[in-house]
Order: sequence, then C-alpha cells, then structure tokens
Amino acid sequence: MKNQKLHELLPDSLKTGLTIAERKLIDEASSGELIDYRSQNPETDKLENASNWGPERTIRAMLLRWMFCDETACKLVHYKGIWIAGVKIVGDLDFEGAILSRALRIIFSAIPAEIVLRNATTQELHVISCHCGSIKAYSMNSSGNLFIINTVINGGLFLPGAKIGGQLSCKGAKLNNPDGDALTADGLKVTGNMFLNEGFEATGAVRLLGAEIGGQLSCNGAKLNNPDETALDAEGMRLEGTLIW
Repeated sequence: MKNQKLHELLPDSLKTGLTIAERKLIDEASSGELIDYRSQNPETDKLENASNWGPERTIRAMLLRWMFCDETACKLVHYKGIWIAGVKIVGDLDFEGAILSRALRIIFSAIPAEIVLRNATTQELHVISCHCGSIKAYSMNSSGNLFIINTVINGGLFLPGAKIGGQLSCKGAKLNNPDGDALTADGLKVTGNMFLNEGFEATGAVRLLGAEIGGQLSCNGAKLNNPDETALDAEGMRLEGTLIW
C-alpha cells in the first residue's frame, strides 16, 4: 500500500532524482515486511555485479537517513523498522550522532561507501551477507544486537568505546584493512556473547584492549592475518564467559 504521507513529507532534495527502488522503499516502509529487490537470477544478484544494478535497485543513503532521523517521517515507518534485501546504497550511510528508534536490517546488499555510526544510539542493527566500506561505530550505543554476519568489509570495523546491549556477532565476516586495524574495539562493552567465528577472517590487526564481554567470546575457526605485526591484542580484556578458540 502506498505510503502517501511519507511521499508528501519528502524534502525537495530527495524528490529530485527519486529512483524506482526509492519509491518502493517509501511505499512499503510501513509494512514491517522484507522489501526485496533481488531479481532471483543468481548471476545478476551477485554482489560482485552490484555496479551494474540500475535505478530499480539503487537507494541513496541520504534517503535512509531522512527516514530514520526525521521525527515525523520515522513515525510513518513500521515499529519493526526497515528490512531490505538486494539493493545498492550509494553515498555514506551516515547516522553519526543520530537516534535510531527503529531497527535497520540490510541483507544481500552493496554499500560501497562507509557506514558511519559514531555516537549513534540504535536498536537492532543487522548488516548480513553484504559488501561494504568501513564501518565506523565509535562510541555507538545499541540497546539490542549488532549483527555483521557473512559481510565483506573493505576498510575495517571500528567499535572503540561502543556499548552493545545484546550480542555482537561477526560470524563469517571478512574484514580487510591490511595497512591498519581490521577490527578496533578498545573499550568495547558487550552485554551478551561476542562471535568472531564460523569463517571470520581479519586482514590487519584485531584490537580488543580493555574490552568487556558479558558472555562468551567465540573465535572458533577464526583466521587472523597481520604479517610481521601483532594479529590480536586483547590486553586488559575482561570476559565473564568462556573463550572458545
């Protein structure tokens, strides 16, 4: 059903150049259901081919920011939040300092630029089976889970000072930052379990200095690659549960 009120609220800067995919997102934002842009053609849907995806699968990052950060617009989004699959999000997905009162779940999608969550307050956030640029979540405060699962991150995952009220899962994630830190989580606080397992790979340093994890830390099968430098530095880490390696 068309979300007419949300269309009417769109600022002029977003109305200009509105793509087919963006219209669909606005129309279905109140449904609470998966908004699926995949073609069901395995070759076309490969994330390696995302540069070929056209306006029917392209969403501007600034539209998502508006939908979550504009108080009136956000009220027209389903209380379950937004769940999208098979899109290309262009531009930095910048939620710096924002309060996200709805969950955001992105799966099987390409986000070539950065995801910025510095000092953001979030609920549930999932980035699953995606390709994306670096994720910068310095001092992020999440009341729920942070899932970055089976996702390729080019540029590193940065979580220093972040607080995760649920679980932090990076199962199967591949973090690539060979000239720096693949994962920086100094001072990270996780209420539940933390998972760096099931095919997790890091090219670059993994830092967990002073991190506090309320459950277990599972690194079963993890591959850490940082030639001639320290691959894992967890000095001062506090772990309430067990370490699985």
